[in-house]
Amino acid sequence: MQRALNGVEVLLLEDEMLIRICTAEMLQEMGCRVRAFADIPTCLDALKSLTPDVAVLDLKLNGLSYDVADVLDEKGVPVVFLTGYERPAHARWSRHPTCQKPCAADALETILANILGRQG
Repeated sequence: MQRALNGVEVLLLEDEMLIRICTAEMLQEMGCRVRAFADIPTCLDALKSLTPDVAVLDLKLNGLSYDVADVLDEKGVPVVFLTGYERPAHARWSRHPTCQKPCAADALETILANILGRQG
């Protein structure tokens, strides 16, 4: 059976190594190609030449991920925030979906499929 997210390129920004590894594996099991980053500067540098299909960003790492979200927004890339908080505090980003940590695979898959229009 074809998965709704087969071949989707996902940018993952997560500073906690265990969560980054688990989330990347979860996304790969959904059929996604994952580019994972542990910090904002490295991610911003990669975005100079990278335009993923969608991004999954930890909201709060060593700083807030809004600078990365700004670059992605300019490129037209949908953003999902991973957070232990309710919603992004900044009103501009509150329209983007969030997945509460720890994020269940089925919840993340549904969010990604919905924002990409790929319901399977």
